[in-house]
Amino acid sequence: EATRPADSCGESLAWSFYEGTLTVTGTGAMDDMSGGAPWEDLRKDITTVVLSGGVTTVGAEAFADCDKLVSISFGGSLREIDTGAFRNCHGLKTIRLPASFRRFGKECFQNCSGLTEVHCEGGMPSFNANCLWNGNFVTVFCPENNIWPESYVQELETNFGGRLEILAEDGSDPFHFAEETEATEETTEATTEATTEATTE
Repeated sequence: EATRPADSCGESLAWSFYEGTLTVTGTGAMDDMSGGAPWEDLRKDITTVVLSGGVTTVGAEAFADCDKLVSISFGGSLREIDTGAFRNCHGLKTIRLPASFRRFGKECFQNCSGLTEVHCEGGMPSFNANCLWNGNFVTVFCPENNIWPESYVQELETNFGGRLEILAEDGSDPFHFAEETEATEETTEATTEATTEATTE
């Protein structure tokens, strides 16, 4: 079995570091870094992460505890961010995810105390346990031309206990949930009936 080059961080990915910027080039998935990343000694020096257009996943814990990290360019092919990938990156304030993005892994941005805005350019990704949990109010923006399914958005906002709101990229709120709108008498009656039926069963 051929040994991979020292600058490898995935089957077909290589990394380099220069003046605060860690760049990952190539195509495909990044390794799981939960046992330690090849840039372990640089964690405190990384201010910017740049993923080339071919990178499809960010490995588990790849950039955890990079507390000087302020900027990430995710490229155009990213599909998922694995468990704890950016945990404790306190310098992050805003992130932008490409249209290809599909999944926030568990705790991937947990305890990123500065993070308040997440911009998604594509369809609704899955949000796993505590992926954006940092004690702050986080606003997630979805594309104006691809508004996410209302029922999922409502469920997500409920699960995050009022600490997360989803808006369209222009800042408008396209979602109108029952508790957000003034219910008319008719809808109240309908809801009451449905509840009574459910309880008597």
